[in-house]
Amino acid sequence: MQTIPFSAPMSLGQLLDRAFRLYRVRFRKLVLTAALFFVPLAMVSALLMGTAFNSYFGLLLSATEQPAAFDERTVLQASGVTLALSLVVGLFGLILGAFAFLSLLAQADANALGRELSIAASVRTALSRFWPFVGMSLLTGLIAAGIAIVAYLIFFILIF
Repeated sequence: MQTIPFSAPMSLGQLLDRAFRLYRVRFRKLVLTAALFFVPLAMVSALLMGTAFNSYFGLLLSATEQPAAFDERTVLQASGVTLALSLVVGLFGLILGAFAFLSLLAQADANALGRELSIAASVRTALSRFWPFVGMSLLTGLIAAGIAIVAYLIFFILIF
């Protein structure tokens, strides 16, 4: 097993060099881990969004052939279904993306410490760290939103 050490502190160039070396050394395992999460996401996305857009475009095509046969309610209902399915697929993508990120991070961390971590063990690590990751992400988002609000208020006060 080849270990790619990550010692602190590193310059940006050193960090990128070590990251690319990690990808070269562990390419197969990292791709398989990412595929474990993103292939089901792609299949669900294609199934749901393909069905939604197919019915939506069918409705639009029928409306161009017989415009008097359609009312606003039918079109809004089809648009609402498409929007709802888009939100479901987006949420599913966020969740699976977080799991993929945490699994890949666990593998990189294990490699930096000189340990071998299987794909199943990295997925278990991701499952155990999911809720703390969600909390950290929400806290980071709230801090960024707070900073943006303060910056906009200062800008608004200075302009007006």
